[in-house]
Amino acid sequence: MRLWPSPLVVCALLLAASVDAQPAPPRLLLPGDSLLDGRRLASATLRYTLTAWQGAASVPLGRITDRQWRDSSAAGVVVRRALVVERGGVQVVDSTATDARTLAPQRHAAQQPTRRFTLAYAGRRVKGSLAPEGFPGVPLDTLLATPFFDAASWDLVLRALPLAPGVHVQLPVYDLDGGLHPVELRVTGRAAVQGEEAHVVVFTLAANRESTVWVGAASGRLLRMETLVGGVLLEQRLVPDPDPPPG
Repeated sequence: MRLWPSPLVVCALLLAASVDAQPAPPRLLLPGDSLLDGRRLASATLRYTLTAWQGAASVPLGRITDRQWRDSSAAGVVVRRALVVERGGVQVVDSTATDARTLAPQRHAAQQPTRRFTLAYAGRRVKGSLAPEGFPGVPLDTLLATPFFDAASWDLVLRALPLAPGVHVQLPVYDLDGGLHPVELRVTGRAAVQGEEAHVVVFTLAANRESTVWVGAASGRLLRMETLVGGVLLEQRLVPDPDPPPG
């Protein structure tokens, strides 16, 4: 006589298999997490091209100059950054300061075509001013629900992690327009990109907004980022150094 499992047993087995197949939730990452190591963030001046691709057709959009350096003082080490984006004769200048030990943001200032702002961060508090073009500045002062990272420095947080396939984190970030919101960073594998072995990372800002990022496994540099928007692929690509350092 052949015995078959009861329907209840079958349902239980299927449910267990379904639960096992679910990916593990991301680890919540906050400033000061033991995974973060700011020593991975080396001083450098990096240049990128911005290009829109639709099929095989490409349209140059602009360029980015990203200068990062470490500033030491009695108060500790700060990673400073000056980011200049040039598009069609318009220039946007961002400057940030980030604690090298915890990756907690300290300062963010920007000069944009329609506004300028300065933000100072301390724990969960954001203070500063916002000045629309042609108007005096408006003071800002808000206390957020949780410690956070500056949204403009998400890639610094990524590069300070011990990247390896399977690393999956969620971090709260703050920006002036979106307020406090989560983003996810998930390492999906490795690939050769622009002559370097690179970690492949999926950067998720929302359910329908993802970018793929390639970070050099040895150099720790952001090599490329691609984002699909309405059938158009937006690409940020590192311009190779014409005179690489010896060795």
